Amino acid sequence: MLAATRFAYPTLTQTRLNSTDEGSPRIPVRYVESVRPQQSKSEQIRLQRHERRRQYVSEGPVPKTTLYVGNLFFDVTAEDLRKHFEKFGVVENALIVHDARGLSKGFGYVTYSTIEEATEAITQQHGGILEGREVVVQFSNSTYRTALDGKPSKTLYIGNVPYELTDQDLQDLFDDVPGVTDVRIPVDRRTGLPRGFGHIDFADQTSASHAKEVLSRKAPYGRKLIVTFAKRKVLTPEDHQRHQQKRLEKMTSYNKRQGAQDNVESTEGVREVGQVQEVTEAKEAEQVVEQTETEQKQ
Repeated sequence: MLAATRFAYPTLTQTRLNSTDEGSPRIPVRYVESVRPQQSKSEQIRLQRHERRRQYVSEGPVPKTTLYVGNLFFDVTAEDLRKHFEKFGVVENALIVHDARGLSKGFGYVTYSTIEEATEAITQQHGGILEGREVVVQFSNSTYRTALDGKPSKTLYIGNVPYELTDQDLQDLFDDVPGVTDVRIPVDRRTGLPRGFGHIDFADQTSASHAKEVLSRKAPYGRKLIVTFAKRKVLTPEDHQRHQQKRLEKMTSYNKRQGAQDNVESTEGVREVGQVQEVTEAKEAEQVVEQTETEQKQ
């Protein structure tokens, strides 16, 4: 009993060991946590996001007007990006990065008019939700022009193309640009509007380099074009041969599967016919036996 009493009421030495410098008793952490009000899961997530935003703004890279926006839903367009970030300041450019097939890579860039606006966008949106996904918003490590620009070639990539651009606007855009052989502006199947980017082929690299300088200074409908050399994979004859070989292999595999399925169906059909024939013969045999027995009785 004495031992139990000493455990419940600690000695003076134990009290000193468990006290702060001011002499007040130090309460174990587990007891402090037990009396704290329980936070809801949504509140915990909100606080975690706020803390990540605060840490990034205070410890992130050198502030600049261009932001990197990652983990985007693949259907998000440059116009969606612009509208979403306009609430934090004047968006000069909004861009979704696409691959050679014209499909979104899931990230893009937003450029504000001031560093203060860009900083506010990071504070409010880093770890926030856009189209159901938690996005990454941070100062760009390099400008999007440098990140996108490929080696000099005969093909240019143009971004930040206005969605209201018409065929006549397109012709006017290239009036003072010689050497153009082809212009491709992808169109959204759902809306029928341009997707905000395109590719231009030229007769030679010199024409493409000249056009890059000219088009970079243009801003149709108030939107300054983003013009870079396109990063396109050039297919060699060996690439084409491998592609054709893969297609043949797929077709052969498909034909084999179809042939095997046809054989199974044919075999099952024969089996069913054989079973019907066996049943018919058995019935005929039973009828003969019954007829014979009847004749014998008579």
